[in-house]
Amino acid sequence: MTTRAITCVDCSSITNFSAVGISTDSGRLKGYMDHIVEGFVGTETLGVQEKILQDLRRIFIEYSVPNWDGEGALPVSKDAYHEAESFVKSLPINLNLPLPEISPDNDGEISLEWYRDNRHVFVVTVSGKNSIAYAGLFGINKAHGTEYFSDSLPAIVLTGLNRLYS
Repeated sequence: MTTRAITCVDCSSITNFSAVGISTDSGRLKGYMDHIVEGFVGTETLGVQEKILQDLRRIFIEYSVPNWDGEGALPVSKDAYHEAESFVKSLPINLNLPLPEISPDNDGEISLEWYRDNRHVFVVTVSGKNSIAYAGLFGINKAHGTEYFSDSLPAIVLTGLNRLYS
């Protein structure tokens, strides 16, 4: 079997792969991949992550233009988008967390908010500069700060999410 690399256009998910084959075995390989994906697409954990990533892509496309709010807002930056994508992918899929609300900030950043009620909220903001800001309200208690973020979820964020839903 001859194998050649194909440029990946959207590599954010195992379900996004090129349908164009180069070798004679590409049809068979596509069949294998379809079989693998069938086992995952309907699962709740992969489906939740994919839903968040779709929402994130929509936010980036819609708000990546200057002055999107009519009040001088900066466009959502590519760096913030990619960092938010990495953040979502670093979330443990076995936590059974509800979907966060994703929103653009007028300074070009992206916020992810988990909301339980008025007194129980946790927000993470990504800037695209390997730094995330977080803030949580847990009843009468509050927590906030900034953490370095590269590829792994900072423990304080996981602690905040567990605190919100415990």
